[in-house]
Amino acid sequence: MDIIIRHEEEEDYLQVENLIREAFYNIYKPGCEEHLIAHRLRQSEAFVPELDLLVTLDDEIIGQILYTRARVEDEDGHNHTVLCFGPVSVHPRHQKRGVGRKLIETSMDLAWALGYKGIVLYGSPLYYHQFGFKDASAFGITTEEGENFEAFMAVELKPGALDGVHGRFYPDPAFTVTPEDVVEFERSRAFPDLAQD
Repeated sequence: MDIIIRHEEEEDYLQVENLIREAFYNIYKPGCEEHLIAHRLRQSEAFVPELDLLVTLDDEIIGQILYTRARVEDEDGHNHTVLCFGPVSVHPRHQKRGVGRKLIETSMDLAWALGYKGIVLYGSPLYYHQFGFKDASAFGITTEEGENFEAFMAVELKPGALDGVHGRFYPDPAFTVTPEDVVEFERSRAFPDLAQD
């Protein structure tokens, strides 16, 4: 499969939101909210456009990843900048072919080159452990509420890069949406019907 990785452009936004919606629809809950999250993250001051990447195959967008800056605040009130990525999605027709892996590995290398130290996220341990992610407690990082669990993970972009970074993790507020927000967003866009029988 001959794929191309490139940066997302504004004219791609609706097509990418459709892709995200198809990738996540009815996976974790009825419908999905990830396409709205992506829409909001692009408008956030924490958005990192240099890490907003697409995968194309024969000029069709089949995968995407986007990043935002987040912070880890230690007990002395010092903030440490880390990254958070997501949503990351691959069109259902192209899943399990290495597209997501290529996006994640390429973007992680680019993130290090841009000077970032590490990434903190919520996700599937079974999937993300292959990229070096481990329980965030290994770095002394907790959720905003001071909790740890298996799906809350972090990775250093180079060994030792997160030395001295510990505390509570605060992602961008755009990750929090309500069902009402999703309904309003769906009404504002011409999304195709993905209702399942």
